[in-house]
Amino acid sequence: MSSTKNGRVGICALTGATGPFVKSHLIPRAVTRLSTQGEKFIETGIGAGLKHRADSWYDLALCTREGEDLLEVFDDVGIKKLRRNRMLWSSWDSADVRLPEAHAGENPVFRFVEFDQPHLVQLFFLSLLWRAAVSKLPEFADIALSAADVDDLRERIVKGDAGNFLDYPVQFFQLVSRGPSHNRTPLLERKPIIHPDGSMGEEISYVRFYFDGLVSHVHLARRVDLPDLYAKTCLGPSGKVPVFGHEYDQSRTIEDLQDMVMTVSKEQAQALRCWRLGRPCSDGAEHARAAHVISLVDWRSTSESERNHGEK
Repeated sequence: MSSTKNGRVGICALTGATGPFVKSHLIPRAVTRLSTQGEKFIETGIGAGLKHRADSWYDLALCTREGEDLLEVFDDVGIKKLRRNRMLWSSWDSADVRLPEAHAGENPVFRFVEFDQPHLVQLFFLSLLWRAAVSKLPEFADIALSAADVDDLRERIVKGDAGNFLDYPVQFFQLVSRGPSHNRTPLLERKPIIHPDGSMGEEISYVRFYFDGLVSHVHLARRVDLPDLYAKTCLGPSGKVPVFGHEYDQSRTIEDLQDMVMTVSKEQAQALRCWRLGRPCSDGAEHARAAHVISLVDWRSTSESERNHGEK
């Protein structure tokens, strides 16, 4: 990698072409913009402390202009189709505190939506998965895919061919009531496959994406035989797919957010105690986890934030 007056030059991870790198958002800015008033983000993670940033997560050594333009096409189309089906908080009327289609008290809450050109929605999520896997940002270090899967994803994106939807099937879980605006880095997790008789089958790996009130599970299923009923809960070529709804105050999202705030608060208190005693703080076992990072809006004025934290 070299540098010029136009920035760093290197090989685009998507196209393989050599040229100047550009700013590549790992999760589209359109769904990670927490405020329109210019407030900075407060970013925190277990073992990561607190820091401020003016933008969501992006990589400055991932793509050249050609590669980023291709990703932006999938971002634009995918987000428009999600909004058309009111799957994002930003697609609701500003006065809505819950999705009108979701009736309070119903359990479970789910509805069917239908996408035209579902292959473009699939490609959008494949591109998110590829970006998370290839980025060298420490916030995305948890997303470790095999070289074969990374190359397969890259080829599908470049060719604009979603391929077999069941290789990376996508499930949707929507927060049907509003909560505080925040972002979260993706998580690589495992869960059992549930069979039609209710029994638990083998576990499958998936990457959990969260943005703008929508949780999406992108499964790593190229070497897994999914039961037909389970496959029908995921996006497929027909475009018709169930969206499972959860109340925000009963969701895993709020539990994760509360756990993160409590843990980081304890870490900050421990660091202060160590500083007062004049000794270094040792990392506890809980810090062995990969950094799962959340960002929220700093609701103080930008100028106050800059004064208190010395940012320029």
